[in-house]
Amino acid sequence: MEIMLPAYAAERAASDHISLDDATAFARRQYAQLLPEGINTPWHRFVAIVPKTDQIQVGFVWYYIEQQRREAFIYELWIHEPFRRKGFATAALNAVAAEVRQSGCERLGLNVFATNPGAAALYRKCGFEVVSQHMNKRL
Repeated sequence: MEIMLPAYAAERAASDHISLDDATAFARRQYAQLLPEGINTPWHRFVAIVPKTDQIQVGFVWYYIEQQRREAFIYELWIHEPFRRKGFATAALNAVAAEVRQSGCERLGLNVFATNPGAAALYRKCGFEVVSQHMNKRL
């Protein structure tokens, strides 16, 4: 959470046109609601991304499997800065897709902020398609 929270709050603040303090408070409430039992909350998976060659953690992915609806959702895909743009995110997305497919899921979703075009390009490259857009206007 200490890695995810600052980056998520910063993106939320920029996208929603709110203060960083408000975005951080929102993120903390959202995490508490999503994870009432922390990393032991049922159906949530937290997986370290570790290449076979080095056995050093280069990132992590947090996803949720909704078995009744037969879908999964990636809440966070994080690659530590020195390891970005080396194929780890693509490999992680493919691994998660394979695992949730094995669990009976027919869809894998995620959210990407408009302030992160690099991530959006990665997701499109990996076969994700836009299914809706949330828009707002600063007043």
